[in-house]
Amino acid sequence: LINAGIPGFLSYISIFIAAIYGLRKLYREQQLDLEIAILMSTLLVVYFLQNFFVFDNLATYISFFSVLGWLNSLSDKEVLNPKKAEIPWAPVAAIGAILASGALVYYVNWKPLQTNLHLLNALQVVQEGKLETAYDEFQKALAGTVLGRNEAREQLVRHAVVIGSAPQASEDLKDRVLRRAIAEAENSVRENVQDPRSYLFLATIYNRVGLTENAIRVLQEALKVSPKKQQIYFELLDVYLQRQEFDK
Repeated sequence: LINAGIPGFLSYISIFIAAIYGLRKLYREQQLDLEIAILMSTLLVVYFLQNFFVFDNLATYISFFSVLGWLNSLSDKEVLNPKKAEIPWAPVAAIGAILASGALVYYVNWKPLQTNLHLLNALQVVQEGKLETAYDEFQKALAGTVLGRNEAREQLVRHAVVIGSAPQASEDLKDRVLRRAIAEAENSVRENVQDPRSYLFLATIYNRVGLTENAIRVLQEALKVSPKKQQIYFELLDVYLQRQEFDK
């Protein structure tokens, strides 16, 4: 519900409904014993219920989709005649599918992977005190694909706050990092107007550099998006305390 809303939740539920219906159908067609049908239905129900209490992980994912794959293999018993199944344009379709898959892997997997690697390198070299190199890695991460960019932005904002008090960092580097962090935080708000987290990061960096008026304005906008989010009120309280506006 949080990530995909009602359509995503209904799609998720439909997987279990379809699987249990398939088990029932296989049993009625005498392709499956009653004991196996009950066992697998129970397994699916238990898996669904445990997701309310435990985060899913790779092991449970593999087991879940293995069960679905096994169920699908039982449901698809039709054997096609090879001569009738021949399609003249199959080689062309296969080449097109390979090219499309390659493009998909490049944009959905490879480029986000590079973004994450640059981000991890940036965080690592920060620990080693190589602040200039870290900034270069942050820039490479931000230049990548949309996937992973928000995480890179948030880490850059945190880095800008920390580097502001780092004695080993030059004033020029501090200025470049701060300007880029503010610009990226502002872009994040423009691109994610319904995400209060983006407003919080922008307000945080505004507050840290003394732009408290801007921080208050951004936090008030965040309250319009999420009026019950407690962290927004805490950040507002922090800003007002710094301004010594105790009556707020």
